[in-house]
Amino acid sequence: MMKRNLIYVLAAIAMASCQDKRFSVSCTMPEDANVADSTWCYICSYESGTRDKAYTDSAQMIGGKVTIEGEIDGSVLRRFEVGYKTRNYANFILEAGDITIDIEKRTSKGTILNDKLADFLAWAEDTDGKAMAEYEKIQKDASLSSDDKQEQSDLLWSDYSRTTIEYAHNIVAENKGNGLGQYIFWQGIAYNEFITPERYKQELKSAGEFIANYKPVTAITKRFEALEQTQPGADYVDFTIEHGNIDNTSVKLSDYVGKGKIILVDMWASWCGPCRRAMPYIRNVYEKYAGDKFDVVSIAVWDERQSSIEAIPQLGMTWNQIVEAESIPTELYGVNGIPHLMLIGADGKILARGLSETALELWVSSEIKKLE
Repeated sequence: MMKRNLIYVLAAIAMASCQDKRFSVSCTMPEDANVADSTWCYICSYESGTRDKAYTDSAQMIGGKVTIEGEIDGSVLRRFEVGYKTRNYANFILEAGDITIDIEKRTSKGTILNDKLADFLAWAEDTDGKAMAEYEKIQKDASLSSDDKQEQSDLLWSDYSRTTIEYAHNIVAENKGNGLGQYIFWQGIAYNEFITPERYKQELKSAGEFIANYKPVTAITKRFEALEQTQPGADYVDFTIEHGNIDNTSVKLSDYVGKGKIILVDMWASWCGPCRRAMPYIRNVYEKYAGDKFDVVSIAVWDERQSSIEAIPQLGMTWNQIVEAESIPTELYGVNGIPHLMLIGADGKILARGLSETALELWVSSEIKKLE
């Protein structure tokens, strides 16, 4: 009798253990969503890096609803997609429990870590909205000069960055071994536009090995290493784009840089709104200063070749172009976001990087005078 009871106990423990590992990820599409009923939905992993996703589970949508079930030990960051590699997605924490995806808001809820993630995203959206409102207020203030607006904007974004990093740091400190910590470090700290390489190193060390060894984080760590190696004063790093010329021939950055001219390097993409808004400023300095001392080369990154080629004449980009560069330049120079404007001297030394479009003419005119 005792042996039979022991079997029952062990079976009950095993069943409870399976239930503790069970997960379900459910999503109901909005009524006005233009998504076919048989569309496949995927749970994707970021383990191969930040831009290359591979799916780990999938199911078809039926009646506008889908549920993907399975088992998991612990937790990890995942991405839910309606259709493979589409804009209908939401990042979430895959852990045991019943998880509900809101594809419109790109949020998740239902488990402890997903509810905490939703809280963080709500805080980030509110904080970002307040910062943008303050930025617009500065820009509309007619009593401020252009220099004053730039100075106040820099202070605003510096304070916004510090606040975000500190908030994220505290969450990571409490979640060093789970998927929430992975996400908050990746998006709240590592992708912070204003974080310095020095601060990144501090945060990475504090985060612990579980987060530091997460593939998207290791990719960003490499970016920061590249960023440190290409600071102003360092030699430019050359690269080759196999079909980078408009005529499909090969091109190198050294075809333009290091030949006795100051070169403005503009990393951009056709889909990037800020890149498009920067073009009139670039066109202004090109038309004003291009000659034997200065030139411009724009490099299309993270973009489809044809999209770049079509956008070039639309935006009046009459200067030198390199297309289909993908992530080659951004990885070599540790670029996190675009547009990225970099000024390289006549001798091939990097003069400045991360320039604002409003500061372009001042930098270009100043460096040209040094050559005279």
